[in-house]
Amino acid sequence: MHIQTLTGEWHFRQTGSGEWPPAQVPGSVHVDLLSAGQIPDPFVADKQKQVMWVAERDWAYRRTFTVDAAVDPDWLAWVKERVRSARLDSLGFLRLPVLCLFTATGRL
Repeated sequence: MHIQTLTGEWHFRQTGSGEWPPAQVPGSVHVDLLSAGQIPDPFVADKQKQVMWVAERDWAYRRTFTVDAAVDPDWLAWVKERVRSARLDSLGFLRLPVLCLFTATGRL
C-alpha cells in the first residue's frame, strides 16, 4: 500500500463556476468563502441567514501533487493504466467527514 500526503496548496469553487480561490484543507467551505471575501461572517448578528445558500450548492476542491519517487513502479504503472483507460474505480481516503467524489485527471 502507498500513502500519499495531500498536504499543500488547495483551491475551491462552486461547481461550474470559473475562479479557483485558495482553500484551507482541512477546513470548511464557509471558512474558505469568508477568507475569500465572498460571504459575510455568519457568526455576526443575523448574518447566518445570508449564508444558508452555501449548504445548498455543490463545491469542488482541487490539489495538484506529484507521486513520491519511492513508489513501487509496478503500482504506479497500474494506476497510470487505469487513469488513462478511465477505469480508476476509487481512491481510498482516511478521515473524511462528508460525502465526496474524487476524480483523477489522467495527467500522470
